[in-house]
Amino acid sequence: MEVGIVYVFVAAVITAVATGLGALPFVFVRNISSWWLGVANAAAGGLMLGASHSLIAEGTKLAPDRVLIGILLGLAAISSPTGSFAGAAPSTSPTCTATAPPRRC
Repeated sequence: MEVGIVYVFVAAVITAVATGLGALPFVFVRNISSWWLGVANAAAGGLMLGASHSLIAEGTKLAPDRVLIGILLGLAAISSPTGSFAGAAPSTSPTCTATAPPRRC
C-alpha cells in the first residue's frame, strides 16, 4: 500500500488532537496523588512497551541489522551519563513530599 503525504498529515493531526485531549484533564485537576501518578505512569509505560514491540517486530522483517543498531543507540542514549536523559531530576508531586505522612500519598 502506497502511503501519501496527505495520509501522513491526517494521521499526524489526529495524533496531535489525541495528545491534546489526553492533557485536558490536567486543566481541572491540580493535585494528583502519587498512587494515581504511578497508575498513569504504569499505563503509559505499558502502551509504550507494546508500541515498541510492534515497531521492532515490523522492522525486523524489513532490515534486522538497522533495528539492532537503533536499539543499541537508544540504549546508549538512555544509559549514558552524558546522554539524552542525564541530569533529569525525577518529578515530585506537590501533594506528596518526603515530609508528608504515610497514607496521604
